[in-house]
Amino acid sequence: MKQPAKLYRYRPLSDENNLLERELETLQQSYLYAPSFSQMNDPMEAFYTTGGPEDQILDVLFSRAGISTNVLHQPFKEMVSRFGLVSFSDSHLDLPMWAYYGTNFGGMCLEFDTEKLTIGDLQSERLVKVNYAESAASPITVAGMLGGVEPLLISQLARKRIEWAHEREWRYITGCVGRKHYLDDSLTRVYLGPRVADKHADAVCQILKNRPVEVMKGEILDFALHFHTLQQAAPFDACE
Repeated sequence: MKQPAKLYRYRPLSDENNLLERELETLQQSYLYAPSFSQMNDPMEAFYTTGGPEDQILDVLFSRAGISTNVLHQPFKEMVSRFGLVSFSDSHLDLPMWAYYGTNFGGMCLEFDTEKLTIGDLQSERLVKVNYAESAASPITVAGMLGGVEPLLISQLARKRIEWAHEREWRYITGCVGRKHYLDDSLTRVYLGPRVADKHADAVCQILKNRPVEVMKGEILDFALHFHTLQQAAPFDACE
């Protein structure tokens, strides 16, 4: 599946709960944070079940040796528990996303060059398009794992309920949680919401004044969200 040329990440800007300091630090130090699946707002993230008719047959065959397929599933479960993710959308004009994740239009949306984003800490991680469905994937079985663990991981960790389809999500599935640094020119634009506080906009512009990143400010015109340039991207020979 062809990847989008740009990826977008909606972020909050708020004086509450140190959100502003956290987001400014990620800009200053050029990193994205990959949380665990259990930290996401969707309690069904990474939902999967194990076992099936094939496993029941194996359990009968293994019973004399005191072995259960549950034991064989355990390494898979431990692997999933260690994984993290970094989520993106393929649009910066998704109004519900601005409301949910962009501090009710007072936050920001980061625009990344998809190809350049793979050069940093994410170069060995897999970018996948989220599959939206009305039901869970088939249970994980021992026979299925013999066919390859990676396809099973992708099918489970890139699946969400259909109600989330409006997010049009792409995600990096990372081998561990934590900071994932990127090259400065991977970040191409920062879109500020139309309700962004002036002091928050100034702080973002100050951090990016010597970076090849254009800062744009949103406004509502003709029943639509538009953006105009607030700060030009610095020329490459003037960048830090």
